[in-house]
Amino acid sequence: MRPCRPSIVVLLLSACSGGGTDGARPDAGRPAAPLAAPAPERAPAPVAEATHAPLAAGQEIAVPAGVVRAGSLPGTAGRDPRTEADLVPVQVPAFHIDRLPYPNDPGEPPRTGVTRAEAEALCAAEEKRLCTELEWERACKGDTTREYPGQAYDVEECSLDPLACASPLDVVSLGVAAFEWTASDVSRGLGSERFSAVLRGGRAGDPAPEHRCGARHALGPDDAGPEVGFRCCRGSVPEGVYPEEPRRRVFREEPVDLERVRAILASIPELARFAADFRPVDATGVDRALGRGGHSRESVQFHFLEDELLVWSPMAGEELWILSGTGGGSAVVAAIYPMPDGSFVHGASFVLGDEPVPVVVAWDHASRDEVLWSACWACAGEGGAIQLREDRSVVVVQR
Repeated sequence: MRPCRPSIVVLLLSACSGGGTDGARPDAGRPAAPLAAPAPERAPAPVAEATHAPLAAGQEIAVPAGVVRAGSLPGTAGRDPRTEADLVPVQVPAFHIDRLPYPNDPGEPPRTGVTRAEAEALCAAEEKRLCTELEWERACKGDTTREYPGQAYDVEECSLDPLACASPLDVVSLGVAAFEWTASDVSRGLGSERFSAVLRGGRAGDPAPEHRCGARHALGPDDAGPEVGFRCCRGSVPEGVYPEEPRRRVFREEPVDLERVRAILASIPELARFAADFRPVDATGVDRALGRGGHSRESVQFHFLEDELLVWSPMAGEELWILSGTGGGSAVVAAIYPMPDGSFVHGASFVLGDEPVPVVVAWDHASRDEVLWSACWACAGEGGAIQLREDRSVVVVQR
């Protein structure tokens, strides 16, 4: 039985720039090469890489009490925002975890083909228990927010040399060749009544993103197969549960604290040059952008952003802040991700270089998949959209 797994998603991080007289270049809306999302400075200093001890039967790793940043950074390849938290900090008490999957012996193949109840019984026979999913993720990440147990991930290399993909805490073979049962049940957004047990890790043939520390899958607890294994933990069962993504309205407007917005922009490398004198589009700017195209508020039945920011939730589990204004001698419209610790990550942006004209942002409550922008309403080449595409990438395009 194959686990119920969320679809793989990739967030395209695009920055497009344009210039010209009163508008953007005709080619400015083509997405530029993807930009790497800057890792927000939210995690404690990473622990030093463990000195990998030789593998032996019966080894356990003592995991100290600490915080696991559950989930993944928006924009991570393979991330499903419906099921993975945005690196939400969760305290996990100290525990012990088997260094290898059951039977925790490098001389024996990992045990697979058992139900979750059978896995629980095999752990209990050793006076242990199944790990919870947060313990599994803590063992995988240690005190870091890295995507994979090792510095990088290569399925073949991890299979040939388990120590090559040991976690920062020296836990080995975390979901390299098979999914691993956890003691956790699904929360809202993952699985179903039928597929109610959480699995972590992936199979040898799965793409690398399936093996991420933050990836989550679900399966029926009574299912068993050669693609599902497990490992055991020891210690008191932690009380913490996986953080659920809150339900959000698709669109809502929030007041702009100008100094805070400037500070936010200054903290984002891709947008820092607009921060010092950034000014959001106001009512006059909205009317100007509409008027340039021969329109008025009465003739265009959209909601318009003015002196505020737009909070947009295009799909469950995802939230973006949309800003439009002028700064640094240019006009910019940007989509940024708010993170749980108060930091922000660049999503996508569009710049009208050396043209500080007002760019209006508009939306229709009947459509959740895009937000419109325009420097001249209905003028060809001077507007476009921030879109959530079918592959769940977010881009700014020009039309």
